[in-house]
Amino acid sequence: LHKAIRRQRQMCIRDRNYTVSVPADKVYTISLVYRSKENSLLSVVSDSGVGTKTAQFPQSGQWAEREIGKLTLSAGACVLRLQIEQAGNKLEIQKIIIKQDKGI
Repeated sequence: LHKAIRRQRQMCIRDRNYTVSVPADKVYTISLVYRSKENSLLSVVSDSGVGTKTAQFPQSGQWAEREIGKLTLSAGACVLRLQIEQAGNKLEIQKIIIKQDKGI
């Protein structure tokens, strides 16, 4: 799975829900492509109640990809909630990327 959820040039968004189709019960890495004039704090929670720790996203004038964390997701439809605990000045999120962990 390599799924990108695009949200073009959203300024100062708050908690947002995204529905994704998960192909298998696995661990997935959740990342964002973003830019912001100040530091931001974000996390992701699934509809099963499992969430990432809060991740700090440093100021970036250019689009940058940064990992939020890893989640174990169940196969089928899943709702992910992007939680923005502190939005930096002019925080913009271009897309959310969900990749299946390669594992051993």
